[in-house]
Amino acid sequence: TDLTGFQDYVLGGKKLAMSKLVTYEPADVTNKKLAWEIVGGCDYATINASTGALSTKAVTVPYEFTVRVSSTYAEMAVTIYPATTKVSIFNNGENVTGKTINEFVGETLWLEALSTPEESMMYYDKAGWQWISSATDYVSIDANGMATILKGGKTVTITAKALDGTNKTATF
Repeated sequence: TDLTGFQDYVLGGKKLAMSKLVTYEPADVTNKKLAWEIVGGCDYATINASTGALSTKAVTVPYEFTVRVSSTYAEMAVTIYPATTKVSIFNNGENVTGKTINEFVGETLWLEALSTPEESMMYYDKAGWQWISSATDYVSIDANGMATILKGGKTVTITAKALDGTNKTATF
């Protein structure tokens, strides 16, 4: 039994079916019954010993603990991260969240999204951002937040969406 490919982080307040993330060697093993435990205990997570269902509580700072498949002694460090509560969009260091800015055709904006709290999964690059333009024929935006003004004459809304499971957004 191996925990290969197991994600080593989870958003506080979420559940994770750890048994679905286990690989068995050999692959045709017939006894797939495992015993799960949290090593040393944990105030912010519980695990069902027979199913591997991990439940976490909300946290305000990252909290790390170890999960063990006690029947094989395979272990994995897991970190619970705080949920994103707010997203802000910056252009050249200026917070443009909720603002209207005027740009010229052909200009490029290098946008950055930041999450609150600072200690969230987003801060540690454990999840990404989805950038959305309300009118891609006027303003295109790539996966890195680079927005290009293609043509004028329309107000376009740009949205940054946190992909950490909270789906929190900010727009300008």
